[in-house]
Parts: sequence; structure tokens; C-alpha cells
Amino acid sequence: MPQVSIDSFNRALKAWGGKYESEVYDGAQHGWTVTGSPVYSPLQAEHAFKALTRLFAGTLLGAS
Repeated sequence: MPQVSIDSFNRALKAWGGKYESEVYDGAQHGWTVTGSPVYSPLQAEHAFKALTRLFAGTLLGAS
């Protein structure tokens, strides 16, 4: 995703006013979290999985 698109998206999220995280995984290409993909990045995928797990735990488990 081009930086200009990332910046625009982040501005929209900020204007929305809700809680969010926006993170760029340098050098990652589409499909980088899929095991077996030619562009799979194990270290970055693990980082993303941990961030997603925190999001789910805080949002879904916190809602009960």
C-alpha cells in the first residue's frame, strides 16, 4: 500500500475517534502472514498474530 494511502487511512481513523492501531510491516508483501506463501515472513507474521490476539482478547473477551 503506498504511503499516501496509509496516511489517508490513518487520518480517517483519527477523525473517527475510536480506538485503533495502525502498523506498517516494512518489506511485507500481500500474503506475508500465510504459511507456505512465497512471500511468507515468519517473524513479521508472528508479530502480527500476537497483535491480533491482543486485539481479540481486549475486544471480544472484554465485551463479556
